[in-house]
Amino acid sequence: MYDRGVEDDQLWISMRYIDGADAASLPDPVDPARAVHIVTETAAALDFAHSRGVLHRDVKPANILIESVHGAERVYLTDFGIARLHDDNAAKLTQTGSFTATLAFASPEQLTGVALDGRADQYSLACTLFRLLTGATPFDAPNPVSVIQGHLQQPPPCASALRPDLSPTMDAVLARAMAKRREHRYATCAEFAAAAAQALTAPVAVGRVPTAPVAAPRFPVHQAPAPAAYRPSYPPPQQWQAAPQQVPRQKPEKSVAEAYLGPKRTSRWQGSVMGWLSLIALFVAVGWVIVAALSG
Repeated sequence: MYDRGVEDDQLWISMRYIDGADAASLPDPVDPARAVHIVTETAAALDFAHSRGVLHRDVKPANILIESVHGAERVYLTDFGIARLHDDNAAKLTQTGSFTATLAFASPEQLTGVALDGRADQYSLACTLFRLLTGATPFDAPNPVSVIQGHLQQPPPCASALRPDLSPTMDAVLARAMAKRREHRYATCAEFAAAAAQALTAPVAVGRVPTAPVAAPRFPVHQAPAPAAYRPSYPPPQQWQAAPQQVPRQKPEKSVAEAYLGPKRTSRWQGSVMGWLSLIALFVAVGWVIVAALSG
């Protein structure tokens, strides 16, 4: 963005004109080398933003512009309209009614409402590479519930199953970048892009049906693990002492997954165990009362 202002009560912005199209408009499927090039350039832009504490939160082919410059292809990452600072509480922004990312490319963290970091953008970038390579999104489904369940519980599909000229190594690279738990993903977007580039030279399996990669340990829809570094942002103690009145507690809003899939339920086994323990405790208490009465 070059400049912005107001003219006759009309807001305006001045931006660079990109003489090209977005990656979503490319014919499907995209040549693997071209797809990896697009992702590599986008990864560099994302890592730069992450180094400045900015999260994009809506990485997808439609937000990647491609321009031809002197015979070469230049890639631009655009639409930072919902970007947030890494330490901003609004970086979660996944409560009911405020979800702004594109569901087909959203990370499990965005769907479950935990704090985000740059690896959430990496997950979306991996979904973008899958879309460019195959022409389909990883968890394509006619209803949003199935899409959410796919992101949260299903292993990433094999791109080679839809495109046999891809190697199983590419499947493994995509599976790691789309791991359910972010600690199992690559450290940076550039590291993921480099692994994808190396997978282009890996041998393609001939004469066998591609198998699904081993998925990272899954977690239930309603029990997404909170990151170890995350702590609730309570006001400091001096603010508690200075407050003249008690602030009423607000009921927490539901995450996107809870909104679509319903509230968390206690398992039948857990309910039975708690019931038996309560009954045993009642019998012990009654026994002590009887013994005390007879002793008196």
